Amino acid sequence: MKISKSICLVLAILSGMTWNESLRAETSHDINVQTAVMEKAPIYRNVYGELFGASDVIGVNYDQRFKAGSHWGFRAGIGYGFFSDTGFIGTSADHSISIPLAVNAIFGKKRNFFEVGVGYAPIIGFEKERIYLQPDGSVDMDHPSYENTHTEYYTKIFMDLGYRYQRENGFLLRAGLSPCIIGQLPFCILRFIPYVGLGYTF
Repeated sequence: MKISKSICLVLAILSGMTWNESLRAETSHDINVQTAVMEKAPIYRNVYGELFGASDVIGVNYDQRFKAGSHWGFRAGIGYGFFSDTGFIGTSADHSISIPLAVNAIFGKKRNFFEVGVGYAPIIGFEKERIYLQPDGSVDMDHPSYENTHTEYYTKIFMDLGYRYQRENGFLLRAGLSPCIIGQLPFCILRFIPYVGLGYTF
């Protein structure tokens, strides 16, 4: 009887050890498969031009995922903006350079993704004003009576909300809307600026 119990105990221990080794092997296999899938997943490195949105009027940006297979990534670039206004007695021309930086995420399958991002852009603006109203009340557009150029520093906090068409290699398309808070506290304005971007994924 004692011998029978001992044999059963030994068999139970051996069975448990075999099951444990099998479980470890399956777990190791699953981890290896997941690792292989992640390694094969693209990082999606992108270079693209952008109209409007966070780039003001036009800009060039670099974008990628933080690691292979991740939804999360970042963008960094440089943008240029310009605006001019002509009145009866004067003109104003504004030029700006911005550096949009953002963290973003893409969600989707195959080549179609929804993109959401939050970012910050320091901006330096150059404004030139000319007044053509003369002391005698006349207007002489060839001889400004007053001319001033000054530099302004302000910021933009923005979001990217839109569609992204993206392959592992090749053509990239981005289109959406950028809600932006622009200015210097407490003097800020809220704008909703559409954007479109064309580029290349490698």
